Amino acid sequence: MAISLQASAKGLEIADSARKVKGWTKTSQRCCDAAHTSVATLKRFWQGTHIRRETFIGICTALEV
Repeated sequence: MAISLQASAKGLEIADSARKVKGWTKTSQRCCDAAHTSVATLKRFWQGTHIRRETFIGICTALEV
C-alpha cells in the first residue's frame, strides 16, 4: 500500500501564498506540468484529502515550499 499524505490547513495557506506569487490558479496546467500530476490530483490536494506521498512532494516542490 502506498503512503499518502494530506495538507494541513496551515500548510494549504502556505502553499496558496506560494501559488499566488507564481501567478497560478489552483488547477493551472503549468502547476500540473511542474508537479508531474493531473488536475484531479491538484483538486484533491487543495481539498486537503489524501494523495500519494510522491505526488504531494512534487506539488510542494513545484510551488517551492
